[in-house]
Amino acid sequence: MRKAGFSEQEFAKLQEAQTNSDGLVKTEVIAMNAVKGLFDDGSGNFTKKGPPDLEMARTIMHDAQYHRNKGKIMQPVNEFLTLLDQRTSAAVQTATGGTMAAYSVTVGVLLVSVMVSLLCLFLVYRHIKRNLDQAIATAQLIAGGDLSIDAVIERADEIGVLLHAMNTINANLTGLIN
Repeated sequence: MRKAGFSEQEFAKLQEAQTNSDGLVKTEVIAMNAVKGLFDDGSGNFTKKGPPDLEMARTIMHDAQYHRNKGKIMQPVNEFLTLLDQRTSAAVQTATGGTMAAYSVTVGVLLVSVMVSLLCLFLVYRHIKRNLDQAIATAQLIAGGDLSIDAVIERADEIGVLLHAMNTINANLTGLIN
């Protein structure tokens, strides 16, 4: 229970219930011995013999004092359960708060990731579109008979290779015509 985080106040309530229970056990021991015909010799030992006293045993096990003593045991147990419930409720609230904070951070990171991904996709799209538009414009000029152009190659990626090939086609056609 200590490893599980039970508080000293909770242990005190359990100890109080234990102490109250020990008093009740004494009454039960007296009743069981009375049924056997054994009675307290004054020193706490049941060595005094006599006829079994079933009526005394029933009386002390069912009288108002016995039930009050049972109530005395249950009161600290109930208080212990209340303390335990309060502590666990606080722990649940703390865990819930931590979970909500983690959830919020996760959602925030996810949103930032999506936004960054969308921005990257937009930039890649814009780069590819601009280079493809340049390649298409160059191809249309060559197809239209304008062999005087030279496409500007800014990069060595796939579009750059395509523009270089168009420049080669253009140079070869110009050489062929000349």
